[in-house]
Amino acid sequence: MAEINPAYSLLIVRMEHSKTSPAFDRLALASASGEPPDTLVISPDEYNFSGTGRRVLRLAANIAGGWHGGALPHRGFWGHGTPLPRLEEVLHFLSDHA
Repeated sequence: MAEINPAYSLLIVRMEHSKTSPAFDRLALASASGEPPDTLVISPDEYNFSGTGRRVLRLAANIAGGWHGGALPHRGFWGHGTPLPRLEEVLHFLSDHA
């Protein structure tokens, strides 16, 4: 299931497994600019974000225990496994108000 969350300018994809490449690959192929929208994939045992470097670096600086990388500071990825941080905390650092 996917939803666009306008409050966060974010596409949120919920998956029943942690194999995120099908979602991220399809979004990249469908994007006319070659850069898919900022996307958070939520699965039972992982959160994975792909998007602007500003957001990636904010997540990495404020939520310990995850991983990140990519073409920073332009674009990148961030992820976190179990124990998962609270989703509200992740969304807070993805907001433009954090």
